[in-house]
Amino acid sequence: MVAESRAGASANESLRSRYPQLIGKGRLLVELVEPLRGVQGLVAIVLGGSYVSGLAHENSDLDIGLYYREAAPISISDVRSVAEKISSDG
Repeated sequence: MVAESRAGASANESLRSRYPQLIGKGRLLVELVEPLRGVQGLVAIVLGGSYVSGLAHENSDLDIGLYYREAAPISISDVRSVAEKISSDG
């Protein structure tokens, strides 16, 4: 568990250094990515949009992509559950 916490903290620090404009939204991104990691069949979670292109501003939204294998699709209801939890928390 401690190793996971350190890995999560390290990932958050890496995000801050690569995308300084994420500082205000980094917590939300981590809160979203962590539960998504548990979605069966999810291969990758990527950040896109204005944050990656360097055009983000204070009111920019977070664009994420979820990658999975066509032969093993992810559960949309599991993804929806994560989104609803994040939405109701904040």
